Amino acid sequence: MKKIYLFGILGLFAMAIATAGLVSYLSNTAQAEIQVDSPMSVGFINVNGNAVDSLILPDTTGLSTFNFEFEVSNLANNEIIAPNLVFTVDNGKWTTTCDDLASIKFTDTWCHGEEASVDCPEQELAGIGLCDDSTGKAVYTIPTVKYKVDQTTNYPVSATWDNVEPATYTITAQMNI
Repeated sequence: MKKIYLFGILGLFAMAIATAGLVSYLSNTAQAEIQVDSPMSVGFINVNGNAVDSLILPDTTGLSTFNFEFEVSNLANNEIIAPNLVFTVDNGKWTTTCDDLASIKFTDTWCHGEEASVDCPEQELAGIGLCDDSTGKAVYTIPTVKYKVDQTTNYPVSATWDNVEPATYTITAQMNI
C-alpha cells in the first residue's frame, strides 16, 4: 500500500512539472530589457575644453582665488524643470565649513533656460544661505530653472579661499532632480 501512495505522489509531481513546462511553452510571452541612465551629466572642463569626471586644479594658498568651469547637459528627451545644482567642498577631515570659501561666484543660473542669449551676471553664493555644513562638508544647493532637451550649459566658477587650514580639498558637482 505504501508503494502505491509513493508512486501516486511521484506521479502527481511528474504531471505538475510536465504541465508547468507545457503552459510556459504555450503562453507566447515576450520580454524586453532596457538600460536607464541618469537624465543629466555633469563634468569639469579640462584644459582641452572637454568635460571630464575628474580634474586636478593647480595648488594654491588660503586667501587666493582659483577658477574652474563645469558643464551640465540634459540627456533626457524632455525638459528638466527646476533641478538643484549641488556643489560640495570637502577637506577629507569632516571639518569643512561654509566659511572655508570667502567667495564663490557662479554665472547666474536663471538665464540659461529660454534666455540663453542674455549676458548672465555673476552671482555670489557665499554667505547667502545656500550652504549647509552640518555634515562636515560645505554643501551648496543652488536652485536652477530649466534645461531644454539637449541643452548643455557651461558654468564658470571663481572662488576665493578664506584663511583655511592647509589641506587637500575635493570639489564635487552634481545635479539633483
